[in-house]
Amino acid sequence: MAQDRFKPLLDREFLKAELHYEFRDYRDSGQDIALLARIADWHRRDEKKETRAEASFIQRFFVETWGYREDGTGADSFHLKPKFAIAGAGQTGNRGEADLAVGHFGGARPVIPQVVCEFKDVRSGLDKPQNRKGNNRSPVQQAKDYLWNARRGLFGNEPVQPRFAIVTDMNEFRLYWWDHFPDRYLRFKIDGGDHGRHRRTRWGARSTTPKVQ
Repeated sequence: MAQDRFKPLLDREFLKAELHYEFRDYRDSGQDIALLARIADWHRRDEKKETRAEASFIQRFFVETWGYREDGTGADSFHLKPKFAIAGAGQTGNRGEADLAVGHFGGARPVIPQVVCEFKDVRSGLDKPQNRKGNNRSPVQQAKDYLWNARRGLFGNEPVQPRFAIVTDMNEFRLYWWDHFPDRYLRFKIDGGDHGRHRRTRWGARSTTPKVQ
């Protein structure tokens, strides 16, 4: 078994200081009850394979929980782009494809993601090299390649930049900052983790996910 080298991306005391009042309002709103029910329903689902579960996973978490908007709603902008192509992000330097990009898209806005996502099924180890033809990178390494290549060609002073990656097996969620791979991240687990111990979690509140501008 690979050693768990996890170090929190942000200190718990820092988060408590920054989000104390927002968390209090969230806790008192009753949203936590609906969130825990949604997480429990997701955990009890029958289909746990990556490709078949992606659409419902995006709907349950990115849309219903975090409030991001899909294309086709009639709004002039949207936040989610599934199967987002990224030049140079493949294992051999060819084109790669993030399972989801989160940003502010539509109209004349530049197509620059602020978050790239890598999804796996629950049997995949997020740090474990894959056994796929032409791709033996771990899911974490894939997400790093997507994020770093999405930043290629930027000067670093742009108001919108790719800064975050979400890596998940649809049970464990990890949030990475672009230059803190692979050991530092925020983590939340449903089974065998935070939800299993009935802990309250700020992951469910919109403000702890990367905000799009």
